[in-house]
Amino acid sequence: MNSKKESLIRNLPIQGEGFLIRKITRVDMEHLSKWPHYPWPYHVFRFSFSGQTNSDLDFAYNRRSRDDSRITFIVDTAEMSVIGYIALVQVDWIMGFARNISFRIHPDFCDRGIGTRVISEVCDCWFGIGMNSIRLDVAATNHRAIRCYERVGFLKTGEFWREAYDLVGKDLNKLKYNFLGNDVDCTKTIPRIRFYWMEKTNNRLD
Repeated sequence: MNSKKESLIRNLPIQGEGFLIRKITRVDMEHLSKWPHYPWPYHVFRFSFSGQTNSDLDFAYNRRSRDDSRITFIVDTAEMSVIGYIALVQVDWIMGFARNISFRIHPDFCDRGIGTRVISEVCDCWFGIGMNSIRLDVAATNHRAIRCYERVGFLKTGEFWREAYDLVGKDLNKLKYNFLGNDVDCTKTIPRIRFYWMEKTNNRLD
């Protein structure tokens, strides 16, 4: 393990406002796999390992643990354990970049401001050990997440389109799909959704 990652781990747990951020354990995977789905229109952001078997969870946990370019955190509150999951991924520890984030808040704890506070604490810890920047991608239709990142100081730096297989065969003229607005492209065989790149840099290094 490199020294920067060790420094980050030594800062754990992080005591935030009404929550605790700590490193993930195998037991946490059990809790995450049992989270309920998000309500419409956020249902597509469910975990890929929701409802998976113990062997699948073993594999997922071991893969994450062995990946030196990733560090994964769990968020607990006094009300309930494992209400949040955040991973810094594709990390270049030498150059000080995290090229993406995987972030979820338990569906029952969304819209409480916890996500904004968690991201803020993780960024403070990340930049506190001298790292340079954090980048992430987010669906343009995920307005809740975009607001969260913008409050913490992330700025949009670009955009791209990603194929949305869950929209194949759907009548996108229905009222329920109005939230897609101009962020869906139906000119292709497989509809595409607009995504933004967002980034926050370490102002302490300016």
